[in-house]
Amino acid sequence: MREWGRYLEDELVGVEIVIMNALTSGSIHLSTSSVRGRDAQPDLFATHEQAEAVVDSAWSPDLDFYVRQVPALRFDTLHGSVVVTDLWGDTKYRALRGVKARPALRIHAPLMAVAERVDSMRALRDVRPSDVVVTAVGWGETEALQPRVALRASSSYALGDAGWLRREWIPEPNTYDRAGLRAVVGEFLRENDPTVVSEADGRFQSARRRIEGHDGVDVDAGFAAMESYLDGQRSAGLED
Repeated sequence: MREWGRYLEDELVGVEIVIMNALTSGSIHLSTSSVRGRDAQPDLFATHEQAEAVVDSAWSPDLDFYVRQVPALRFDTLHGSVVVTDLWGDTKYRALRGVKARPALRIHAPLMAVAERVDSMRALRDVRPSDVVVTAVGWGETEALQPRVALRASSSYALGDAGWLRREWIPEPNTYDRAGLRAVVGEFLRENDPTVVSEADGRFQSARRRIEGHDGVDVDAGFAAMESYLDGQRSAGLED
């Protein structure tokens, strides 16, 4: 549960499908499956630009880089967001659907409930726990997955002669099935009243604007936390 950080006790205000970028690399002398297959554990980035920056800094003609867009679920709170990514779609996010998952998808439910469902995803037969990745993105940028937009994947190669080489990308197939993610969002929308969903999204967007207005520091939340702490101290003093 440590990967969820402080968000475990934060309350859910929204669920959205976003795109994560899975980056793997290896020697050009390795087999294709070693770099692009299931045995290659990727680094995940919330934007393609972040992944591209890593490739720019590490690129060599002797290395093969592979970047694949992976749809994921972003769970929003008033203190930022956490993204859950099933790298290969093996779980179909079933643990976050159905009767048992509904309490976790209710607005105001603590994210601890979502974390418990994600743990059960990792425990499924034929699913490697490492293939379900939790990323605390906070208020960082993410890219929403638009309907009917094709998911991209590409591998690098060196173009030119020995005296001057540059990196180019070759498109690769990406057939990730997004039906399971859409089903989770559908459950979320059915479980919550539309007015409540709209109000919660408004609070989320307002919190994001506050962060942007204070260089990433949520001043209002900081004051609220201090007031809560002081109230607790006063209560403890009275009890003593």
